Amino acid sequence: DDTLNFSVIGTINLASALPVLSSNITINGPGSNFVTVRRNSGGNYRILQTSGTISIVGLTITNGRTPDAVTEDIAPSGGGILQTGGSLTLRDVVITGNTTGNGGSMRLGSPTFGGFGGFGGGIYASGTLTMTDCVISNNTTGHGGNGLTFGGSGGRGAGIYFAPGTLTLTNVTISGNRTGDSGGPNSGNSGYGGGMWAGGDFFPNQATTVNLNKVTVTDNSTGNSLDTGDAGGGGGIYVYQGTMTLTDTTVSNNHTGNANTSSFSGTAGSGGGIFNNATLTVINSLISGNTTGDSAAGSNSTGGG
Repeated sequence: DDTLNFSVIGTINLASALPVLSSNITINGPGSNFVTVRRNSGGNYRILQTSGTISIVGLTITNGRTPDAVTEDIAPSGGGILQTGGSLTLRDVVITGNTTGNGGSMRLGSPTFGGFGGFGGGIYASGTLTMTDCVISNNTTGHGGNGLTFGGSGGRGAGIYFAPGTLTLTNVTISGNRTGDSGGPNSGNSGYGGGMWAGGDFFPNQATTVNLNKVTVTDNSTGNSLDTGDAGGGGGIYVYQGTMTLTDTTVSNNHTGNANTSSFSGTAGSGGGIFNNATLTVINSLISGNTTGDSAAGSNSTGGG
């Protein structure tokens, strides 16, 4: 096992991508207000990628950006952090201002469909992720790619995209995150899950368990549909699969994107606060002030709360 202790404060400007953390590593920073690690030069890359047993304390992670897709189905995911398995524990970590790349020109091997923007602007994770006293803010996912006939979808889970595994958040703020807009020319959807997405649509029948305790999910949004498609649902949270429990948690002032109101089709995203497609338990929590966007016909979509 290795331990890295920071004895400096300030900003660490990266000139290239860091190595993958694949063993057992503890990183101790002096506090998220004192040390910032950011992408500065050397092209587009995420800040951290982990697959081992990793513990990180007291850092800010910012300005990560995965590359745009060339022809791939989905642009590279995890703008700030990509966890591909193992165990990741974060305490007093701020993940802010990271983004994923835009979708490419092909989907499922066909140029008829545009690709998806990358998932998980702040963090894309699977395995066991535990976060305490953290902030996930102002992260974005990439826009959908342009196909010959149909546009791709914007990236999902702007703050957090998680599946499969176990996610536990305690005293965490998820705020100001936004998913990408749709691609064109027709029927592209914007990204789902402005604050977070739980349960992998590409991981069918794999268990995902999410527990939120004393979490604030606020001022997140999904992108707009720029043509005839639908805007993404779940301005605050999108629960696609598995189970989620909210305890002493606030979901407030989140918003889903608009459809293209100048077209004759397209629906704004449903579930301004939460879009639930699985098993959701809400205990002693507040869902307040969430709204849905405008559909092509001029009316709001369903499920403001």
